[in-house]
Amino acid sequence: MIDTGAADSGPAVRIIGRSSSHFTRVARVFAEELAVPCDLVAVHDMTSLDPENYAGSPALKLPILMSDGSAIFGVQNICRALAELAHPPRRIVWPEDLRDLHSRNAQELVWHGMQAQVQLVLGTMIAQLPAQNVYFAKAAASLENVLGWLDTRLPSIRAALPPRDVSVFEVALFCLVEHLAFRPTLPVEQYRRLREFAQEFATRPSRRSHTSKGQSISVRTIRNAGRSTRTGRLHISWPASSTTRSSGHKERPGCPIVIIGRSPIV
Repeated sequence: MIDTGAADSGPAVRIIGRSSSHFTRVARVFAEELAVPCDLVAVHDMTSLDPENYAGSPALKLPILMSDGSAIFGVQNICRALAELAHPPRRIVWPEDLRDLHSRNAQELVWHGMQAQVQLVLGTMIAQLPAQNVYFAKAAASLENVLGWLDTRLPSIRAALPPRDVSVFEVALFCLVEHLAFRPTLPVEQYRRLREFAQEFATRPSRRSHTSKGQSISVRTIRNAGRSTRTGRLHISWPASSTTRSSGHKERPGCPIVIIGRSPIV
């Protein structure tokens, strides 16, 4: 069971998810962009069928936001809840603010691409099912098609976005491209515009303070749902935290992580 209560005097807002999940990372990037302090409570066993291991979500999906004792399901709902907590308010482009068909299609395809990769990872890597199964072969083909479509149209899509501080489309696309580099279900080298966009987005202040190469952020590990605690440092490597090691670097600002249970699996 996930312990969603406060372990200490840390932030009251907690994101239940995985550091290796691109849906979770959308929520975390939004929190950083909006300067909303949060903790990450890690879910380690994605094969669990117990809703209590997903903060009570009946869908058995991540992420979940815990705020003021209430659970908020789904990444878009979480982003909206984080926006309500932001001070000062930011100019956010939501999916319903997209003005043209290409932009609206692009947002839908980014969501599809993210879900298709979850399908491939869960089915072929975790469940060890054959990748040639038509269910996964079609998912892989659709993901490849989506990336090609987005790569071709990305400059015009971004140019059509309204004035903004941040957009759901760009955050989600960044997390998708970053995750493809982290979990290489499909090669991304051929998608030059997508790679250039991800490199550009990674220079934003929120990304530099969160996952830049060589970044060291505060970590609090809670073992056995709070029976014992320790503090330390987590060294983050770019593009994702696929490896960790001890670090003596001075602590810098960032979104603190709370890890429940054993060491994270990424």
